[in-house]
Amino acid sequence: MSKLCAICNTEIGMMTNKVQINGMWVCESHLKQAGFKNANDALKNIDRFSFDELQRALLSNVNLKEAIEGDKSSRMDEIKAQFEAAQVSDLFGTKKEVKALPDILQSNEVVKYATSGVIAGGTVLMVLTDSRILFVDKGLVYGFKSTEIPLNMVNSVSYSTGMLLGKISITNGAITTSVDDVSKSSAPIMVDRIKTEMAKVHQQSHGADKDLVSQLRELKSLVDEGILTEEEFSAKKKQMLNLK
Repeated sequence: MSKLCAICNTEIGMMTNKVQINGMWVCESHLKQAGFKNANDALKNIDRFSFDELQRALLSNVNLKEAIEGDKSSRMDEIKAQFEAAQVSDLFGTKKEVKALPDILQSNEVVKYATSGVIAGGTVLMVLTDSRILFVDKGLVYGFKSTEIPLNMVNSVSYSTGMLLGKISITNGAITTSVDDVSKSSAPIMVDRIKTEMAKVHQQSHGADKDLVSQLRELKSLVDEGILTEEEFSAKKKQMLNLK
């Protein structure tokens, strides 16, 4: 079945290059008009723009590709500044992984520390942010591989050091992730920073729980005063507790 270009509403031939963006098909000519080399170039950046943004760029005659690259460059500058503020000192062998961070980190995510290490024989960039621990690996055969452990899921973290290098162990439930060949000076810093960020996350979670309890008490008082019925209170409580 033939497809219609969502921009110009014309039929796109089966052999014509096209890209689906937010469920909308767009032919290659419009993608080139937006600054992309071809459909494949747009596909590589598909996670960085929406169909609405593409439409606005075409209507305003804006080079969307340049705008995306500009945002990426600006985010990289922010990340480098965060590295400097965190006094990151060992990124050995992770240049490509560092360059990939603007595509991996959330726009409001803050890097608290980073170091290179080895997992299962492969060099990785270990990044601690204010919400998670990331392990980024640029494989020789496959593309970028990124795994994460949310800070609120970390049970324990520790390190050990040898003559030259250190090892970091992170326990998440029944799984322990071991990062070998970490700089001897970076290992204790990373573990200390992880513990600090874990404490902040748990404190925020505890504060949210206390706030929820206060809200439930206020609702219960409305029931006692006859403003809400028991059924209304029960329905609202289920909604607040995410119960079905």
